Amino acid sequence: MIKIYSTEKGTFLKKVNKSEIELNRFLSENWIHFFPQYIFIKSEFTLDGNVRSRGTSGRIDILAFNPKTNRFVVIELKRDIDKNIRNQVSDYRDFIEDNFAKIYLLTTQKFNIELPKYETIAEDSIEVVMIAKSFSQTDVDKARKSSKEITLIKYVWFENQLLLIDYLNNDPDDLIEKGKIALASIIPR
Repeated sequence: MIKIYSTEKGTFLKKVNKSEIELNRFLSENWIHFFPQYIFIKSEFTLDGNVRSRGTSGRIDILAFNPKTNRFVVIELKRDIDKNIRNQVSDYRDFIEDNFAKIYLLTTQKFNIELPKYETIAEDSIEVVMIAKSFSQTDVDKARKSSKEITLIKYVWFENQLLLIDYLNNDPDDLIEKGKIALASIIPR
């Protein structure tokens, strides 16, 4: 069990429960610190039409764009563990692929986000970031096998507005370090 000790208070900080809305707001307001590798598009991105497998509309918690891979990124948040999270993001991913032109136009025209030219963006490969307190072993196994298309992040809230995040795979800091190592090995001395 993760604990955080405060030297200032001389005690362990208490875990607190926050809503999914509060988590969304906190991440959106502090976007550059948590996801500097992505371009923020919109929180609560509404999808109209036959989105979910049950035939209802949907709402992506956060829609972003990865300029390095030229892919949209669906970020789904859950307050706790949710056994349905994988199905939900799969529905969102399918909807974006099926309605790619509409999503591109909404992003560039309604939300004024500058994206690369339409034809250079990967329509059929949407990245997914799932954030929850915990994940099933099946979710973890599938994410690790997916290469860089699915990222899982566990989180724990503590008092004093402290948020601990743990990348279960695809940690951007690890990728940066690997890049530095690879770069160092090809630079002549």
